[in-house]
Amino acid sequence: MSPANTPSSESGPAETLASAFEGAADWDAVLDALEQKRIVLEPVPPRGARVHHDSTATALSKVLPDFRLTETEGRFGESLSDAVARRGAGSAVQAGAPEANDVQDAHNADVVGEADASVGNELRLTQIFPIEVLDDFAEPMNLVERYQIVAQCEMMITELYSHLPLKRAMFAVDPVQELALIRQRLDSYDDDIALFRDIVAVFTGLHDLHTLFELPNPWRQMTAFLPFSIAEFWNDGVRSYCVNRIRPDEITDTFRPGVILTHWNGTPIARHVRAVGARSNGANPAAQIAQAISHMTVRPLMFVLPPSETWVTLTYVDAGGDVHEQRFSWQVSRIPPPPAVAPARQAAAGISAELGVDGIGSAVREANDWLFHPEVAEDERRCAAQHAEMGVLVANRTGPADTKTWLPRQLDFTVLEMPRGPVGYLRIKSFEVQDLDMFIAEIARILRLLPQTGLIIDLRGNPGGLIPAGEKILQFFTDNRIVPAPLEFRNSTVVRHMAENVTWLQHYRRGADLSVSTGQVFTQGFGIMPEADANAMGRVYSGRSVLLIDALVYSTGDFFAAGYKDARIGTVVGVAPRTGAGGGNVWTYDLLRTLYRDVPSNPFPRLPRGASMRLAARRSTRVGLSAGLPVEGLGVEADAIYYPTYQDVMFGERGLMEFAAARIG
Repeated sequence: MSPANTPSSESGPAETLASAFEGAADWDAVLDALEQKRIVLEPVPPRGARVHHDSTATALSKVLPDFRLTETEGRFGESLSDAVARRGAGSAVQAGAPEANDVQDAHNADVVGEADASVGNELRLTQIFPIEVLDDFAEPMNLVERYQIVAQCEMMITELYSHLPLKRAMFAVDPVQELALIRQRLDSYDDDIALFRDIVAVFTGLHDLHTLFELPNPWRQMTAFLPFSIAEFWNDGVRSYCVNRIRPDEITDTFRPGVILTHWNGTPIARHVRAVGARSNGANPAAQIAQAISHMTVRPLMFVLPPSETWVTLTYVDAGGDVHEQRFSWQVSRIPPPPAVAPARQAAAGISAELGVDGIGSAVREANDWLFHPEVAEDERRCAAQHAEMGVLVANRTGPADTKTWLPRQLDFTVLEMPRGPVGYLRIKSFEVQDLDMFIAEIARILRLLPQTGLIIDLRGNPGGLIPAGEKILQFFTDNRIVPAPLEFRNSTVVRHMAENVTWLQHYRRGADLSVSTGQVFTQGFGIMPEADANAMGRVYSGRSVLLIDALVYSTGDFFAAGYKDARIGTVVGVAPRTGAGGGNVWTYDLLRTLYRDVPSNPFPRLPRGASMRLAARRSTRVGLSAGLPVEGLGVEADAIYYPTYQDVMFGERGLMEFAAARIG
């Protein structure tokens, strides 16, 4: 056994900046040294500008009290801001810019006050910094602000949460009573994090990734992460775990992709995964394990509390069989958003009523792309630029795109050589699309390019997105008629009021009104689109197919998987027994504020500090032979299960692909 690896203490921001100056001949040398440490500097708004509560400029002045980088720094004959601008290191988002609409204004309700006069025109860190810095960001809320947040959470769950009866039965919870108790004890919380911990626990207890409390600023814009990710594999019927991706600057002679984990902070790794899973939002045992693996290394602080520990200690076995121990510090960053932030069908982020997405899974996926696959964002920027330059729908063009997709963040495809001959492979990573029509056209284009001798549709890890994006493409794979999943509200006073006053919800009015006399728990169910729209384009892929799922498939991914099975399109192969079981249409608090914008007694006031929430406002049910059954909590069962090996995880999944291909047709 080799001696444990004990890393040297990591430099803080002050030490990093100070060391960058040593021997530097100009600002370029300083900035090059900082970039090697994954630190990027960008201008802070001038003195007197409006800034967000989570201003990293303020945090920087606290972290570096004796080491200021200011406009007056003239040692290199050029101001630092001029050097940053010259190098194109990026500019800060314009704080206080006019908002596009009331919804966006609600998202940015944290814009307050004047900039700290001591900050001036200094520069701020915008990329990566130690998690301890978060403690310097937040301003305590007062009792009134705490009350507003908890009271609105209580009202939303009581009046609008469609799965409330199911969750009470399935998990023996009473979120309404729990929130009432929190509201009663507001003055007993020592700090805001203690309050948020209890609120998040209520939402987590629902085991519903549609229904989430969104922490206020500064947390909501930050992501905590470790510089590696882990994956599950099976060894002689036993769950095992390895490190499958590592940031390049963290790779050492012993810590490399493929090392097998044995302990996490001294706890056997399998036991730790189960414990984290039990505290996750996963709706079934398989989903809880999958959520644990995902959240152990990436935590979007909009939805998930910051880790309580400053670092983690891994015990692992290297390729030579030696055991090592190494410490890794949690770090925090504001992850840059993808080039396409919101679907074009939405007026602003969060206001679409057609969303079905796992908010945490989407944020984790975005963070992992930024950490480990920066080429995805570059490919997307390139495709978007080419699309704009051509001025036509690129999905209808041929040429180089015959081997690549125009939507690399959502899709991937190739041809696999299998024992029975070539098989098409289509990976649908996400249904979060900027342009629904282009997404559908691109799917059709890809299907025509692939061999018609058999197709693997890989949905693994898909957190959802626009529900029509998932349901409209089902027709491409079958001659059978596609029936959109019915969506139902849980009857309540607020639902009846919406059905009476919102034009596009008035088809729910009769059922909502009758509930007063019939006692019906749910309204009638209606699809997100007319059945004719779900069948208007017809079959595109003439061959047979198989669907590949895992326990991270959620929401619109669940809609697609359920529709695939209920329409009897093909076999469902899983690396887990079932999908993540997200059977609902998620509505954000901002959407509800928009619906009630012109109502004098708006029951959805703006929440303090950018806090928010989202929930499953409408539940979905199955069709066909499973008609009426909920998807929520149950998911879509696999017809055949494959247990990935170490070779699958680390060397290209050949075994999994052969297993799936053998079940086509």
